[in-house]
Amino acid sequence: LSFLPGNSGIFIRKLWFNHRWKNPVYVSIAKFCDFYNPSEIEFKGSANIGKGSLFIADGGTIEIGNGFSCNTNCHINASNGGEISMGENILVGPNVVIRTANHNFNDKEKPMNQQGHNFADIKVADNVWIGANSVILGGVKIGEGSIIAAGAVVNKNVEPFTIVGGVPAKILKSI
Repeated sequence: LSFLPGNSGIFIRKLWFNHRWKNPVYVSIAKFCDFYNPSEIEFKGSANIGKGSLFIADGGTIEIGNGFSCNTNCHINASNGGEISMGENILVGPNVVIRTANHNFNDKEKPMNQQGHNFADIKVADNVWIGANSVILGGVKIGEGSIIAAGAVVNKNVEPFTIVGGVPAKILKSI
């Protein structure tokens, strides 16, 4: 179903996933999108999902408010535990990664890929814009009306009505 073009493809994908999500609503899904464990993904209103986006709720949950829109190649991942909770009217630029889990790395005797994961929830409040190529890490809360600048790596909470940017993200301006 992911390769079907145009409005008919969007309609068919909507029908297919509509009965697999927790809350059947209108979600426009572009080509080449994938949803792992859609029964743990809940859309609370209309949403637009850009081409090539990936939503994974294997071991965790994803909750998305009304008016959500993500551009191409977004990776929203609550695998290995954790919850991603997104408010209303959120804009997500292309190539954004939002991930609750991280690899453990403290045991020098074990290979990295055998050390397991740790995870923490991510909460994004209403009316937030997340710029292109940004990364939001587990344990972060992003306040209402905030803007995440393109390319930012957010590893700490963001206060409401704040613009942050950089690696790691720092406050650039209060709105």
